[in-house]
Amino acid sequence: MKSLFLSSLLLSSALGYIVPRAGEKVDYSGFKVLRLELAEKSEKLEEKLEELAAHVLNPGKSAVVDVVVSPDKVKAVSALASKSTVITEDVGAALEKEGEFSAYAGRVFSFLNSYSLPNLSSVPSESWFTAYHPYADHIQFLRDLQAGFTGQSEIITAGSSVQGRALTGIHIWGSGGKGSKPAVLFHGTVHAREWISTMVGVHFSNHAAALTRV
Repeated sequence: MKSLFLSSLLLSSALGYIVPRAGEKVDYSGFKVLRLELAEKSEKLEEKLEELAAHVLNPGKSAVVDVVVSPDKVKAVSALASKSTVITEDVGAALEKEGEFSAYAGRVFSFLNSYSLPNLSSVPSESWFTAYHPYADHIQFLRDLQAGFTGQSEIITAGSSVQGRALTGIHIWGSGGKGSKPAVLFHGTVHAREWISTMVGVHFSNHAAALTRV
């Protein structure tokens, strides 16, 4: 198998759900996400949206703005736009469906032989790849994955974020050896609320590591 460069860059714990401003848990039952098409943007309009909306999800100069709004303020916010579309009927129900953080229970590496894929006890449950996780769990996953393939992988960093956090990933290679080509690069969690791209990256890493044994 030729060299595979697989790097899931975890920039931060950028999770795809709405975080209360005060750091307290908020009941978002009945809250809606509205997509507003604005005839024009102005500082006064932006201030009004900030005042009425619980969260502005894409602040900036775009003429289309997504906001989270409490049930009692939906009409007032909608009146500020030339067109208003509900894209999430009930934020609270959506959050409940997506679930809470799922703890990482670790990995146990055991191979039937050097040519086989890992048995079921050597990989996390598939449900682990479909849930939210703290940043520290992602880093531990990469370390555990690398520990199972010490001769064909290494933990790498691709520099630092603007806040000084290491951009961490894993480099995995096959029988061609480290540095052989072609190479493939995966990265995730580049933007806010992009949590699922992190899980795609670590899922690829998990399977790519197993395939180096084939």
